[in-house]
Amino acid sequence: MRTIALGEKFRVLEHRVFGINMSPFRYYILEDYRDWSKVAGVDYNVKLKYFYWYTEPQMKLYCHEIYSDVFKKGVWK
Repeated sequence: MRTIALGEKFRVLEHRVFGINMSPFRYYILEDYRDWSKVAGVDYNVKLKYFYWYTEPQMKLYCHEIYSDVFKKGVWK
C-alpha cells in the first residue's frame, strides 16, 4: 500500500492485490480528515471509503468535487 495523494484534509492510498506493478486488481482508499480529532496520538472520526475498479484520473475528479486543494502542486505523487 502506498500514498499517492496527500492533501490538507484528505489522503488517498493505492493498494495492489497481488503486488504486481501492472496488476489490474488495484483499489484506492480515501481517508477523509474533515471532521477528525486527535487525542493522545490516536485519530478519531477519520472516514474511510474504498474505490474498486477506479483509475487515478477518476479519483482526482472525485476528490475535486469534495476538496479544494486537489490540484495544488505536490498533492499527487
